[in-house]
Amino acid sequence: MHVGILGAGVIGITTAYSLLRRGMRVTVIDRASGVAQGASFGNGGQLSYSYVNPLASPDLLKGLPRMIVGGDPAFRIQYAPSIKLVQWGLQFLMNCRSAATARNTARLTRLAIFSRTALHRIVEEHNLDFHFRRNGKIVLLASTADLSHARNACEMKNTLGCAMRVLDRSALIDLEPSLADGPNDFVGGIYAAIDEAGDSHAFVQRLVDLCHRSPDFHLHLGTNIKQIRPGSRRITAIETDQGDFTADAYVLALGAESPLMTRNLRLNLPIYPLKGYSVTVPIGEGAPVASVTDSRNRTVFCALGDDLRIAGIAELVGYDQRVEQKRIDQLIRLAQKRFPGGGDYATVINRWQGWRPLTPSSLPLIGPAPQYDNLFINAGHGLFGWTLACGSAELIAEWMNGKETARVAFR
Repeated sequence: MHVGILGAGVIGITTAYSLLRRGMRVTVIDRASGVAQGASFGNGGQLSYSYVNPLASPDLLKGLPRMIVGGDPAFRIQYAPSIKLVQWGLQFLMNCRSAATARNTARLTRLAIFSRTALHRIVEEHNLDFHFRRNGKIVLLASTADLSHARNACEMKNTLGCAMRVLDRSALIDLEPSLADGPNDFVGGIYAAIDEAGDSHAFVQRLVDLCHRSPDFHLHLGTNIKQIRPGSRRITAIETDQGDFTADAYVLALGAESPLMTRNLRLNLPIYPLKGYSVTVPIGEGAPVASVTDSRNRTVFCALGDDLRIAGIAELVGYDQRVEQKRIDQLIRLAQKRFPGGGDYATVINRWQGWRPLTPSSLPLIGPAPQYDNLFINAGHGLFGWTLACGSAELIAEWMNGKETARVAFR
């Protein structure tokens, strides 16, 4: 079987790798000049298997009025009403119910654990260099109520394969001494021992090099996709500025831009771009060894080789590509406060913004597209594309190979 994949980010390239392993021919198309140039380029770096909590939750619902009026500096909603956004928003609110949040959390956690196994298989077989570290993750919590809630959540997740502990402030500092250099604004937190970190951009580059060893792999960069041409229950071609591409089956893996490609197919994919930012600086002696998430400020800190990555902020502003300097400055200020010796904050290596492809439930869309027998979707991974990529690729590959076993774990 010949499979055409639309998108050369971490989702598209891991899908290509999984299909090649099963003996399929693969062609990947992307308009960028290199691989992993979108959301895969500058994300937070955390492989957050234990903390793939859906964005829609009762807690977020309580804070929504404050966010709407601009009271939360880490979250911004720009008022640009559209039917699509209203529909998406109503579905999001439905997923803020306690039962829906619990169900979505369990499903995401199962997929994350499955994805961890898939990534480890790649690492063990090929020894790729992408600053991979099994360093654990710390989530800082600001109140005793947060700690109490965390204990219940950890108990559930530990039954699914996580190894999470709730620790007080003193125990967290013993575990991660660099936290003592920052403010006394957390009472404790969660330590997730199985969580890891790695540079997703470097991972995709190494994985593409591996795919190129196969004569069945073809990569077409700098190729602008005009439209997906539909036929009767089948996709007949991908129209590009370099001509038409044809295959037996197709996988749509264009992240937040996936819905833009399905308009003429009459497929309404419930994916909306959630804009985020990151800044990368040279690492300092006071950087954390474990990855750290500041839950109050919605910011993550992650050491990647000789760099420190600071990422966060969530903006519902549509397909806005601007890198706003005030957001970069905001992230740097938070890092300077939390880890004063964590990096050379005056030397910025990279400023980045990207669109996280968010669904109302935070569950990715993985599987065959309705109405078309040869079109598959692998998109909508939200804030956790890097964490879920390898497992999602295996699910799609198994699905296209006619097997049921892998996707049962996600359901």
